[in-house]
Amino acid sequence: MTQLKAFPLRTETVIHALFGEDETEPKSHKVFAIEVSSLNRVFSCGFEAFSERKICGFIPRIENDEIWNELKRKKIVFADFFREETDINLLIGADVLGKLLTGNTVVLECGLTAVETKLGWTVFGKGSCRIDNILSSLSMHSMSLPANKLWELEVLGIASENEKEKDDFNLRDFNDKIKILSDGRYEVELPWKLDSSNLPSNKCLARKRHEKND
Repeated sequence: MTQLKAFPLRTETVIHALFGEDETEPKSHKVFAIEVSSLNRVFSCGFEAFSERKICGFIPRIENDEIWNELKRKKIVFADFFREETDINLLIGADVLGKLLTGNTVVLECGLTAVETKLGWTVFGKGSCRIDNILSSLSMHSMSLPANKLWELEVLGIASENEKEKDDFNLRDFNDKIKILSDGRYEVELPWKLDSSNLPSNKCLARKRHEKND
C-alpha cells in the first residue's frame, strides 16, 4: 500500500486468534478500499482490506509435473502460472470469497481440489502425490473490538474463578426456584442479594434528611 501511495479509510484495532487458541496482542491496522479484477478484465470487485507488512509465511507453489499435466488435460489454467513470485500480497477472507465462487470444482487424482472463482482457479487440499516436504498451514481470525474492551480479562478468555463460581450458583438457584404453572406459564422468585447482613440500614442518613426537610 505504501508503494501504491493509497490513503487509508480508517484504522481498526484487532486481535488475531490463531490455531491452538493462541492470540496476538492488540494491533492497529490501516483499512484500505481496494479493487481486484480477473486478467481478462471481465470481472472486478471491490472490498476493504487490512494492511500488513507480511501477511503470512512461505506458501509452496505446485511443482509436481503429474499435477500440472492433469490440470492441462482438464483445461484448468492458473492466472499466475507464469510468475515466480511466492510472497502473498493479498489474502481474501471467507467474508469475500463466498461472493467470488462460481460453484465449479474439480477433484484431482492426487487428492487436491481445484476451485474456480471469478478471479481465476485456485487449488487447495492435501494431495497423495509427493510434492515437497514443505507444509504450510494458515489460519487467521480477526476479532474487531472497541479500544476500551481490549484490556478486559473476559475478552482475552481469562475468567475469574470467583465470578465463575458465582455464576454457577446463580444458575442453580434460578433452576431450583423456577416453577411451571398449570396454565403453562413460568413463575420465578425474585432474586435476593446474598449476605444481606452487611447491607447498611441507612437509618442515620434517613434521619438527617428528615431533619433538614423540617
